[in-house]
Amino acid sequence: MFRMVVGHSDEVEAADVVASVVEQCEAGLNGASPRAGLLFSTFDADPAALASGFAEAYPDVDLIGSTSMGEMSSEFGYLEDSVVLALFVSDTVDITAGLGTGLNVDRRAAVHRAVEEARGKTDREPTLCITTPSVAGWPPNLLADLREELGDGVTVVGGGAVAGALGDGADQGHQFFNGRVLSDAVPVLLFSGPLVHSFGVDAGWHPVGKRGRVTRVAEGTVYEIDDEPALGFYERYLGAGARPTSANPLAVFEEDSDDFYLRVAFADDEHPGALRVVGGLGEGARVQLAVAATEGIFDGTRSAFQRALKAYPEGSVPGAALLFACAVRKALLGTRTGRELEIARTEFGEGLT
Repeated sequence: MFRMVVGHSDEVEAADVVASVVEQCEAGLNGASPRAGLLFSTFDADPAALASGFAEAYPDVDLIGSTSMGEMSSEFGYLEDSVVLALFVSDTVDITAGLGTGLNVDRRAAVHRAVEEARGKTDREPTLCITTPSVAGWPPNLLADLREELGDGVTVVGGGAVAGALGDGADQGHQFFNGRVLSDAVPVLLFSGPLVHSFGVDAGWHPVGKRGRVTRVAEGTVYEIDDEPALGFYERYLGAGARPTSANPLAVFEEDSDDFYLRVAFADDEHPGALRVVGGLGEGARVQLAVAATEGIFDGTRSAFQRALKAYPEGSVPGAALLFACAVRKALLGTRTGRELEIARTEFGEGLT
């Protein structure tokens, strides 16, 4: 047995938020004991009060999470400036948490500590990892480090903690871990045992123009693309003196695949001609400018859900879904962001948590 319950609140005071969310979760639990949970909160809330409040309400439950730019749930739909908690109940799957700190001091050591702690709480093999790390400092290769620590066959999903506003990535968001509030950490939640799951990823952006290759990069800063100043890659399409914006991320292609993921880039004022890339880029990565219209973004939303359903075992029906969306989507969609949840309800059905 595996299920998820959700509580969601946009109350102002932290104590009221905790009380409201716990009341909703307890109604859904109906006496069952949760194993672990995910907490997402607006950056403008009191993070310490929220973290300690939920830790007191669920002292034996591993809780991780982060600050975010917008929260959505099956309880209240899409809300800004809110707090949402998802709790997991299972008698067949172990759900354990681990934490690595000093992510930008020694990334690999932080990832190792997080995974080692979580794996040390179970003797089962993990099948799914959820992480909500800091993205301040532009930690490159974090996903590769997690893959190396976890081994083949473990799905990794999640998203970086968002700061108060979408900017150049310098501001730090907060991470939550069992009552603590951190700002340079990588929390992980491991699901170990026979967990049936699938995932789908899409963006809605489309690559345009010629592909380039990253030829010089260091510590999250891309200095050259095709042996020319990296900023010139944008100027080629946007005009001389143009600065990249979140509306035009880089589509990144790995090896010989035509599939890509997105990286938001900003001009690096400390290094003229260079780009600071959220999440980092490796030397040799192939990149292309990406563009999107509003309807195209929603097409990407729909495609991600359809891919997840297609990958789910035939004859089985999912009982819960987690949605992770980039802050750039919310910045571009604005008040229309809630339509993504409407699409989820259409694709997954109204009864899904």
